[in-house]
Amino acid sequence: MEMEEFLSRISNLKLDKARGPEKPYKPLLLLAVISLIQEGKISDRDIYPDEVLKNKFQQLLQRFYPDWNYKADFRYPFRHLETDGVWTLEPKAGQSTRLAELREAKAKARDIMKAVGYARFDVDIFETLAASPEKRSEVASLILRKYLGAQPEAEDDLEPVRRRSQGRGLSPGKRKAIEEWAVDRAKKKFSEFTLEDVGSTKSWDLEDDTSSPPVRIEVKGSTLSLDKITLTDNEVEHAKQARDEGNCRLILVVVEKIELDAGDGEDKWIASGGEVRVSDPWGIDDGGLEPTQWRYRLGDMVRST
Repeated sequence: MEMEEFLSRISNLKLDKARGPEKPYKPLLLLAVISLIQEGKISDRDIYPDEVLKNKFQQLLQRFYPDWNYKADFRYPFRHLETDGVWTLEPKAGQSTRLAELREAKAKARDIMKAVGYARFDVDIFETLAASPEKRSEVASLILRKYLGAQPEAEDDLEPVRRRSQGRGLSPGKRKAIEEWAVDRAKKKFSEFTLEDVGSTKSWDLEDDTSSPPVRIEVKGSTLSLDKITLTDNEVEHAKQARDEGNCRLILVVVEKIELDAGDGEDKWIASGGEVRVSDPWGIDDGGLEPTQWRYRLGDMVRST
């Protein structure tokens, strides 16, 4: 499988919307796997539904959704990621026939998981993820960007990732409404361009490659009045490249003070209003960048008990 196809499948995960708000379990489980690969705790393409993976999943759920009140069993997304084409499920020893029968009968996830030993990544995909921090960051960025609208902050054990909606503690529904409204406002602001939403796969949100030079727009949205925005390494690198090389017309659009009203259904929100701020072209100012976290690699140190 090519990485482009893998990213496409991640971009089109089918999330559970039954009995409450949209469940973030599949994205969180994939983030858990990426994190464990990063930590060296997963070194083979066979992914086991063990305590290590379960604990990482729960840690990420607590980090991104500290007030989540719904039962979250990681075995369910583990099973259903197969239906999204992310990986394939392999049987426990002696359970091949049983697993095939359960699949044929479209059995419930909890029953299928009784016959499952592990999930298996495509060999090329796993080798790429294991060998390339950049690709791990790209996958994590896509997941966080599209489904969670946030990025790890303090104990960041993932690569730097992107977020469109600025603000912590927002529900998934609120983040989604803010993100979509901010992008819509940006499109209307620059309606003279044929803009395509590419935020799920690239380090910017909107682009018009038919223009000369190409137009790329970075969008940030918030219900707050902002004096700072969160940028990832990829966003900063791209902004500096556009500034120094002039390979595109990069525009920064910030939509702040967005209003949210409750919609029909749980965690459904309607965004409106807001004030639009524009930097066109956006020549990122190095003096305005503030490092928010450093990672220090430990060398030889004296150990004691």
